[in-house]
Amino acid sequence: MDIEITTLFRNLHEVDVVRLSLIPLMIIGVAVVVKSKDRKSGRLLMLIGILHAAAGGFVGRRFLLRMFHGGILGEGDSGLGKVPSDIPKEMMFWFLILGPFIFLLGYLLAWIEGEGKHAPASIGWQLLAVSLAAIVFDPKGGFWFLLLPAIWIIRDAKKREP
Repeated sequence: MDIEITTLFRNLHEVDVVRLSLIPLMIIGVAVVVKSKDRKSGRLLMLIGILHAAAGGFVGRRFLLRMFHGGILGEGDSGLGKVPSDIPKEMMFWFLILGPFIFLLGYLLAWIEGEGKHAPASIGWQLLAVSLAAIVFDPKGGFWFLLLPAIWIIRDAKKREP
């Protein structure tokens, strides 16, 4: 049994360790957001955006350093599929761009919620659909975290309906 556990830990990749370490952070974050009782969807999306960028930056730190040493300009364009050695740099670029976009979506949603309004249910349904599709392709990825704000958006929009 001990040999199996040792083998398991040896086979865990750094990405998997980072993913596992995000679970307690997300649980704490969800608890704090739920306790705040307002702007939940937006605040949770902002947290997801921050954690996405931070985790991506940590996991891809070597690629980021190579990008910075390369002079930044044009470093996100690898000619995907044509220059295999540059693919990780392009992946890092897109990974780190998505985090701020999720944060911005969350910020906008928190502002809308702060105005006493709610996003339309269609936003929640679209976020839910994209998340479920991404989960099918990458079940170990963090798209599971997007299900909760998607459900909250849908639920809050339903509360407004007559």
